[in-house]
Amino acid sequence: MPACEAWPAAELQQRVDEGRDLLFAEDLAGFQRLADRVETELPCVDGPLDPEVWSTFLFHWSVALNAEGGGWSVPLTTALRTWPEVPRDLGPPALREWAPPPPADTVEPLPTADPYWIDGRSVDAIRDLSGLHVVQRRHEGELQTVVLRDGKLPASWTPPRPPPDPVPAQKSSTSFGSWLVVGPAAGLASRNQAPSEPNDHLPDEAETGVSVGGATLGWIQPAPLALGWDVWGNAVLGQGPGLDAAGLVGVGFGPVAVSAGAGVVTGVVRVDEGRRTVLLPQPELGVRVRPVSFVSLQAVGGASAAAWHARGSAVLSHGPVGAVVGVAAKHAAFVEDGGTIELAHQELGGSLGLVFVLDR
Repeated sequence: MPACEAWPAAELQQRVDEGRDLLFAEDLAGFQRLADRVETELPCVDGPLDPEVWSTFLFHWSVALNAEGGGWSVPLTTALRTWPEVPRDLGPPALREWAPPPPADTVEPLPTADPYWIDGRSVDAIRDLSGLHVVQRRHEGELQTVVLRDGKLPASWTPPRPPPDPVPAQKSSTSFGSWLVVGPAAGLASRNQAPSEPNDHLPDEAETGVSVGGATLGWIQPAPLALGWDVWGNAVLGQGPGLDAAGLVGVGFGPVAVSAGAGVVTGVVRVDEGRRTVLLPQPELGVRVRPVSFVSLQAVGGASAAAWHARGSAVLSHGPVGAVVGVAAKHAAFVEDGGTIELAHQELGGSLGLVFVLDR
């Protein structure tokens, strides 16, 4: 709190009259004592200053300082910027004709929503505070006044700034995501068996069925490389078990990753009254695209001299739960008991399970 008693702002005129009398009496030391007292008492004034009265006092102060060889331009600059028409009827001609430099272009918003005054003028922003100024505000119903000399507003007048919004971590240019899927799978499958010479032992047949099983897909990325897998295990009702599996190593370029590896697919052969599963190992290639954070599209395929296999999958995630939809086709031609058997298998299926997106 200011170490002085409150006094009415209207009494500033009395200080102006008192200072003018001291100038006419050539009592420069007395005027300086008056100026020091006014500067000390200003924090206790009970209302906004009258800008014209304050400018007049500052002009008189500049006259006294000029006579003593002091820094008269500081109070005169504030006086003329506050009230350009302040009567300059005292002092030498150079003092009466002097013009202040233009203020700095800096403009800062008011630190709070309170009403503010600078040298008695109501303001909507904080401008050049170089030199001598009286700054006032009415905060929570109380008038607060400070006298500044080339200073800034008190720290207590400026509320703490909120911390800046965190800057999202920038992913590497090779970041194409890390995630894994585990869940049950179901779908529809069709199979065509076409021996070169159909007979009772190796019949020519076509059938469809419902496939049930499980799936796990994933990419684990220690950038820029990634380890991937695409495994679908199922049993087509009435046709026997099946497996499509691929293990890959990939490298990413932004939201796109390419990969290579090895895999195995199965084919079910009808022999006599039974069925036999044929394993078909082959090299694998894959590509994966992540257009947005919750969608991942990938295609995996392989081929060998005897067979080819391809699967496309779309992974959609929302939090920890997601869905996988896939389509697959495979074809094989191999020798069985002296005859060539061609197998063609198509499947449309999907998985609804847990999708762990590790780098959202």
